[in-house]
Amino acid sequence: MTSDTLTALITGGTSGIGRATAKKLAQLGMRVLVVGRNAERGKQTVDEIRATGVEAAFISSALRDAASARQVAKTAIELGNGHVDILINNAGIYPFGPTHEMTAMSEGLEQLASQAPAGRPATADEIAEAIVFLATDRASFVYGPRLAVDGGRTAL
Repeated sequence: MTSDTLTALITGGTSGIGRATAKKLAQLGMRVLVVGRNAERGKQTVDEIRATGVEAAFISSALRDAASARQVAKTAIELGNGHVDILINNAGIYPFGPTHEMTAMSEGLEQLASQAPAGRPATADEIAEAIVFLATDRASFVYGPRLAVDGGRTAL
């Protein structure tokens, strides 16, 4: 990778939407920095990305406070050759349990999703597509959108 390669930092990047987003940004040739709590999942994600010939690194952090966020930023700047071009703040709390442990959506989420025109919940890859669109030059003429990636639920 050259020093002018774009660097993307994805928090919560070791599973679910964050992982899917990291892999999609890597497919565009971006250096990907994945932040997460689980070193095993982080290594697996980074290894998969590196296997495609793209530079990637894992930063271990629970992002529990401002000090840990500052440390992640410092490490990311170092790993990104002095810059981070894209920041995906994906770390968070999923109301039905840890996302990496969810093998099937909860019954309540399935019912909610079935009421939308799509009739099903989104996949992590579908959400990642919207994130990648907004985070890249694909959306170069898009400013301040409210992009509902909800299977049409808010359109009803």
